[in-house]
Amino acid sequence: MKKLFSMLLLACIVIPLQIQAISMEAIKNDKNNIPILIGKNAITYFVDKSSIKRIEENQFIYKVQAVVYEVENNNNSSRTDSYIHKVLVTYRYDKQASSGMKLTINSVEDFNYDGVALGAFSNIPEQYVDVTLRDPKYAVGNYIFKETYGTAYEKINLHMK
Repeated sequence: MKKLFSMLLLACIVIPLQIQAISMEAIKNDKNNIPILIGKNAITYFVDKSSIKRIEENQFIYKVQAVVYEVENNNNSSRTDSYIHKVLVTYRYDKQASSGMKLTINSVEDFNYDGVALGAFSNIPEQYVDVTLRDPKYAVGNYIFKETYGTAYEKINLHMK
């Protein structure tokens, strides 16, 4: 009986971990995961289209949030393992401050390609940083903005000034 209880307790702990895990195969097979950009350093960014939501919207500020998978294939890197970052991001557009596109990271979960969890960070303090036009994260933010508001950030930004 004690052995059965131990096995059930172990199953209760392991099953939730497996549900949260994400593998490269799962990312590619989910039609909601849209590949946005393949970077020079073999990083591909996927946006989970189903996770996109408006956080704040008023006359001056637009905030949108989404889950982004940053996937690195380290075949040509000094690191031996490929990895997946599952990142909850918030993009901010402040018309009044004319600040351009800004980004903050809300949480990060790390996995290997097989979906084994490597670590997680949450409750990250909200700190927005500038996203420049040549930054791959700009293309990601622009996609999220377009999905949310129906137009690219550059077009809306012209009307904001």
